[in-house]
Amino acid sequence: MATHTFPVLPKRPVTPYIRPVPNEAKAMTIAFGYRCVDGVLLCSDRQMTARSLGTKFNEDKIHSIFSMGEKYWTVAVAYAGDYSIMMSFLEKMNTALLSPSAEINLAFVRETIQQSLYEVHSSSPNIDAEYIDIICGVHVENPQSTTRMYVGRRTTLHEEYGVAFVGAGDSSLSRFLANVLPINSLDLDIKTALLIGSYIVEQAKEFVDGCGGETQAMAVTDIGLWEILNLDKVFDSNKQAAAITKSLHNCTIDLYRALLDPDFEIKKLQEKLEAAKKQINNFYSF
Repeated sequence: MATHTFPVLPKRPVTPYIRPVPNEAKAMTIAFGYRCVDGVLLCSDRQMTARSLGTKFNEDKIHSIFSMGEKYWTVAVAYAGDYSIMMSFLEKMNTALLSPSAEINLAFVRETIQQSLYEVHSSSPNIDAEYIDIICGVHVENPQSTTRMYVGRRTTLHEEYGVAFVGAGDSSLSRFLANVLPINSLDLDIKTALLIGSYIVEQAKEFVDGCGGETQAMAVTDIGLWEILNLDKVFDSNKQAAAITKSLHNCTIDLYRALLDPDFEIKKLQEKLEAAKKQINNFYSF
């Protein structure tokens, strides 16, 4: 009778199972840009979160570089992503644009933005975790007044002619609002776009984790130096936008009621619309 023998397999050390640590949620930013008929509007929230310390605070997410010298120009940047990388980006922009030998024109400014984006990301060990996305409003008055809006995602840059989002702005919520509100189909001025931009930022702060704090806005306009970067254009519109948001929300609810309920009194909707118009007029009086 044959006997079967089996080779003895080597013993392997048993590795205990360790439950993976869940990925920590990242703080989010809502940044919105719109190329208006009279310039570029940038809006964002201002909440910064230090999750390791469990703290949050307000910090500007829209920054500017400008010259009041012989050549008038300005660059305003709204960003989402890593704060340290953004500070490095601004340093590189300052060095290049404020150099005495710099010949400022639109092509040079765009190339400087592109090169600075590439340099700050080239040393990032993980570009998916440590990065910035930006929206830039640029005005150069040499030889003619020219205003552009550029969007940078990691190391790429392109010109945008309508609406731009970075951060939480890429969420379905913000894109839904941009499609519903009259912003894609109309040529808006800065004041009108400001109302819609503030509304979108307010909704993101309400429904997106990590967005919050005050609302910041900056306008880069097409007319002259003093309108290009006026400190009065940088303001906290949080309280006004929150009140208008509530009024518009109520109008929307009543509009659906008027469409679906044959017994609904249209007069109620008209009253709320008039109240919302008054708030909007007050908002424009800043």
